[in-house]
Formats: sequence, structure tokens, C-alpha cells
Amino acid sequence: MLRGGDADAGVVRLPVDRTVLSAIPLYTEATVVVVPKDHLVTAADEVTLEDLADEVVFHPLDDVLGWERPPGQPAFERPATTEDAVELVAAGVGVLFVPQSLARLHRRRDLTFRPVVDLEPKCVAVERPCLPDIVD
Repeated sequence: MLRGGDADAGVVRLPVDRTVLSAIPLYTEATVVVVPKDHLVTAADEVTLEDLADEVVFHPLDDVLGWERPPGQPAFERPATTEDAVELVAAGVGVLFVPQSLARLHRRRDLTFRPVVDLEPKCVAVERPCLPDIVD
């Protein structure tokens, strides 16, 4: 929508093509793992990728982290949406990596999340199309 001129600005996760879009960083956001409340990792305040290496990991088709393949063991099928993946986590068949804001958006009583310390935080920015320089 930004590239096509249908929107003046948007909130995005970096990196993006800065030759087409101009970004103003707002904040950084931790990547978390969403797990059932009774999952073993809930005993810790934060986890590592090694702690989750044997877990089945859902990689929804609308993934915003931009991974070719997330860590852990791939699920048999990719859920269509993050919301679908959250439902599968609630059923106890795997875990899900998402930015903390998405974990909060899909918060449920039977799920919780923990920060993954060895994943870099993602920058969230406001972007707008690059405008041509104005010459006097």
C-alpha cells in the first residue's frame, strides 16, 4: 500500500528496502515464545533457543519475523495465520515464536510467553514512501 501510494505511512518491522521507503525507528521489541501455562519453560523468566530445540514450532504463513525456517522442529503443516498457530499451541501440540506485541494481542488464560534471549530484538518503525528531493 505504501509503494502504491494507497497509504501515507505505516508501522513496520525493520529491515525494509530503504531505497523505496523512509523509516523512523520507534522502539525495539523482544521476540517471545508462546507456550501453554503448564509448559516446562514457564519455570524460567526467559529462555534460549537451546531450551526449545526439541519443540515442534509453528511457522504461520503470515509470519512477521521473516524466518526462512524457525528454530526447533518444524510442524507437519504451516498454519494459515498466527491466530491459528496460537490455537494449536493452546491444544498443546507445539510452540510459537512471535514479537511480544503479537503475544499480547493473542493473550489467553491457558497460554503464556517468555522472552527468547538469544534472538535479536526487532525494530519497529514508522515508514513513508521516499519523496524526491525538492530543489529550489
